[in-house]
Amino acid sequence: MRATWFDRLGWLTAVWLSFALPVAAQEPAEGRWTADARLGPEAMTLQLDLERADDGKLRGRISVPAERVLGLRLDEFVSEAGKLAFRIPHADHRMDFAGRLAADGRIEGQLAMGGRELPLVFLHAGATPRPPYRELEVQFAGEGRTVHGSLLVPPGAGPHRAFALFHATSTPRRDHLRFLADLGARAGLAALIYDRREVPSDVAQLTRQDFLAVLADAEAAVRFLRSREEIDAAHVGVGGLSQGAWIAAISATRVPEVAFVVGLSAPGVPLHELDLYQSTRRLEAAGVRGPALDEARALMTALFAASRGEGGERDALARRLEQARREPWAATLALPDQVPPGGSSATLLRWTAHDLDPLRFFERLRVPVFLAFGARDERMPAEACATRLAQGSERAGNRTVTLERYPAANHALWPAPAFEATLARWLQERAQGTR
Repeated sequence: MRATWFDRLGWLTAVWLSFALPVAAQEPAEGRWTADARLGPEAMTLQLDLERADDGKLRGRISVPAERVLGLRLDEFVSEAGKLAFRIPHADHRMDFAGRLAADGRIEGQLAMGGRELPLVFLHAGATPRPPYRELEVQFAGEGRTVHGSLLVPPGAGPHRAFALFHATSTPRRDHLRFLADLGARAGLAALIYDRREVPSDVAQLTRQDFLAVLADAEAAVRFLRSREEIDAAHVGVGGLSQGAWIAAISATRVPEVAFVVGLSAPGVPLHELDLYQSTRRLEAAGVRGPALDEARALMTALFAASRGEGGERDALARRLEQARREPWAATLALPDQVPPGGSSATLLRWTAHDLDPLRFFERLRVPVFLAFGARDERMPAEACATRLAQGSERAGNRTVTLERYPAANHALWPAPAFEATLARWLQERAQGTR
């Protein structure tokens, strides 16, 4: 599986490099700056967009078009005395850049990752191109909180058909969904993206209450879109990647008359199967093999069965669990403190998701559905998910399901050169009501 640009850099360390500069040095110009990051024979273009905020200070966003990173707001942005520093947000790791404005007007700096340094030179490329749509800052009432987001509105008087986009577990910011929102807006759909509530990104730590609150926010997003005068309330769809696709399918069955669903790398098997798949991959990455791997998998399978009220003697399973805690691989699995209770009384979602099988929701859909999967998905059994959802939809009589498979793509559907154009055409059909 080909690593992404950010993966190849590692996202493993944070570096803060500083450069001594004359006090008289000027701030970099507003607009777009570009730099080529070359790793071996490959080069990728980074786009740094600078603009002045209402407080008069410069702010920045980063884009990596080849990686579908678009307009990601930068944290801890500093531009003073010729120095430029910022942090690229990431759920698990920190990535810092620092540099200086050179005498010839270039921004020169370095990235140091895992002991290696990568020089970057940003050149000013003129004004930041303006997209062919309006972006409105919006807020709406979610589950016990005010949700902040952005609404991308295509040109024209409207009302516009629209869709709300939902997050994967590791991408909580609205900007993580900006690429898909931009694709939809350019296709003629209004697109709502918002900042997800703070919940654990590891599904093993996610509580059922957390999940239901995230779901409630998603349903509120659909209702909010329908309340807007620039939106065609009868044609509002939903979409998302990974857990966001799961949320989209559930919300489409709970909020009446959702017009369409986009499910990218959508879970298609029960959560305990996804959990076991991911746990196995983590064990293998940690070097666990043979009988030890078999025992770890068997223990997890038995714990999931116990949470469903199935399986054998709980006391015997408790002894197995206690013994497993002494094994070197125990920490890799986030083992529970005790055998989870049967039914839905456990706190964590992983032990209480029996009624949330994604298939139960996808097979209830009677609207157009776009599904896409990567054959090299590292997070879930993609072919099993694709086959199960497709067969379930067919049994249910939904003949408006589009299923795309990308043989070289990972969970993020990368690389998949045809994906963007295929989804854009499908979204354009939704916007125009041609199919």
